Amino acid sequence: MHGIDVTDLDRKADPCNDFYEFANGTWRANNPIPASMTHWSKRWAAGESSKDKLKEILETAARDTDKDKNAPPGSTEQIIGDYYGACMDESRVNARGMDPLKPWFARIDAAKDTAALQQNHRRHARHPGDRSLRLRQPAGSAQA
Repeated sequence: MHGIDVTDLDRKADPCNDFYEFANGTWRANNPIPASMTHWSKRWAAGESSKDKLKEILETAARDTDKDKNAPPGSTEQIIGDYYGACMDESRVNARGMDPLKPWFARIDAAKDTAALQQNHRRHARHPGDRSLRLRQPAGSAQA
């Protein structure tokens, strides 16, 4: 949508006395500030709606990579499903503790100088999906 949404206008308000109320009054009356927020606007509402839609996409992808429903291996759905599912599986994350990070810490500890540390960083930047950090096995694979 571009421009002014005339349904937001409060034509009972005098634009010369309170232009904000004139321009936004009907929208504000129809969209009260949610209890969890300190302020509210169309832009803020759109952002919240976008976050809700993104969460739904991520949860669907995670559900579709579970054992009973497989997303194609290596697909975008499988990758985001695995990552999101792993991050949201708090009991598994807590049970594994620091174990998934130990290989990374070992590589950092093995770096003898700044150049080696930088090389380590570049390796991670090229391979952000490092299997040593996998918290949840993709659907259909053997458990580590």
